[in-house]
This record gives sequence, structure tokens and C-alpha cells, in this order.
Amino acid sequence: MDVLEKDEFLKAYRSISAQLKKKFVGFRQEVRRPNVIDAVDGFESLSRQQLDLGFTELSAACRLAAAQLEQSIGLIAGSSSARPGVEYNNLFVESARTFSLSNEQATTYECYEGAIGSTNDASLAWFTSMEAGQTALQLNDYQNAISFFTKAFKLSENETEKSLSGHFLASSFIRQGYFPEALKTLSIIKSNQKNLMTQTLLALNLKRCGNGESQLSRILIDVFENSSNSFQPQSLQYAVDALKLGELDETSIETMWSYLNLDQQQLLLYLLNSK
Repeated sequence: MDVLEKDEFLKAYRSISAQLKKKFVGFRQEVRRPNVIDAVDGFESLSRQQLDLGFTELSAACRLAAAQLEQSIGLIAGSSSARPGVEYNNLFVESARTFSLSNEQATTYECYEGAIGSTNDASLAWFTSMEAGQTALQLNDYQNAISFFTKAFKLSENETEKSLSGHFLASSFIRQGYFPEALKTLSIIKSNQKNLMTQTLLALNLKRCGNGESQLSRILIDVFENSSNSFQPQSLQYAVDALKLGELDETSIETMWSYLNLDQQQLLLYLLNSK
């Protein structure tokens, strides 16, 4: 961005801010809301303009300003009187997405936190938490992924939401090396062959490490019992049984490998390399 372009942006940004402050002076509280909406429109328009010009950071800054103003509408007048069809949650999310394009990780997460905290709608907060967690996961930031997926897991209102968020939470735990936490999470959600395979590999890794936690010991026993005759095709079941007995040969490894996702392959490698 050259000096002229920067000056043009600053003039537009300051103009919106100055107009907003001027309209606030001496007016009754109920008059403020439409004027804030004018400012929100101004910042949104400036954001789109900057994004079209390729200035993602400036675009994100405008979106964030719009989101904060939109949130103030809810704080002043109550969420029911906010502008029809506009959720300030969405403005925070749009800010987060734009900041993520500029690799502004800390600000991206702050925007997602603002979006989650700005709504009383549990379903919307769940979706936002999931998006934030997946953004962190794509950045290999497993600690923040765990934080956001944990929020989503707690916000889950049905079995589908709990299963999906639990899967991503367990995956983040695995990539961070938190195997006990991953197994505990998977033991809560509805089991299927994919889930049970991950549980089995986690249990075998934890057994080899000699984890003696009482709650985990009960989960380990349940996993080993459930995995005795649960995998299809039969060749996969044979491979799992051989792995549990420590008798996995090259053919069984190849058979098993083809059915595993990335996390499961990593867990299998941990087992094979720890012999």
C-alpha cells in the first residue's frame, strides 16, 4: 500500500468514527441505535472495498469495528431490537476469517472468542466454536484447537453435535500427545467402528505406557472387550487381534494400515516403534 492509498483509507475510517461520535453527543439513548447502524454499514462497505483492493488486514480491522458496534446495539437496546437479518456474531466471524488470511493468529482467535461470547444461541455458538477449532487445527495450533473444540463439546445439544465435536477434540488431543484425554473423550460419544479403532489404538499405547489411573483402567478394560469381535471385514479383525497379542506381521500391518485415518496411523506407528 502506498502513502496515498493509506491516507485515503485513514480519511474514510476517521470520517465514519467522527460522524459516529458527533451523533452520540447530546442525544437520548433510544436515538443512538440507528446512528450506530449507519456506522456499521460504513465500516462494512469500507471493509469490502479494502478486501477488493487486496488489503486483508485493513478489511479485517473494519469488520472488527463493525462487529463491535453491532454488539453495542445489543448491549444498549437488547438483542431483540438489533437490525433485522444481521447478527453481530457473523461480523466477528467474518473478522476472524479475514484476519486468518493475514496470519494474524492471536487476533483471529480473539474475534472467534468475541463471536462465541456475543450470542445466547447455543447452536450458533457451537458452529462458531467448531469453525474456530478447525482454523486452529489447520494451523497446527493444537492447544487452541483443544480449547475451541472443548467449548463446542460442552455446547453440544444433540448426539450428532457431540459426536462431531468429540471426534475433533480427540484428534486434537492425539496430535498434542494427550492420549488419556483423547480416550476419555471418545468413550463418552456414540461408538462406531472408526471410533472404536481409535480407542483400541489409544488403549494399547496407554497399556504399554503403564498408565495406572483407575478411571482409565476401567475404560481400557471396556475397550479391549468391545474390540474383540467388532471390526469388519474379518481380515481387519484378525489384524487387530494380532496387534493386541503383539503378533502383528507385515501382511496384517498392510491390511490394517489401509483402513486407518491419519491419527490412527500415527498411533499405530507409536506402537510399532515402542517395541
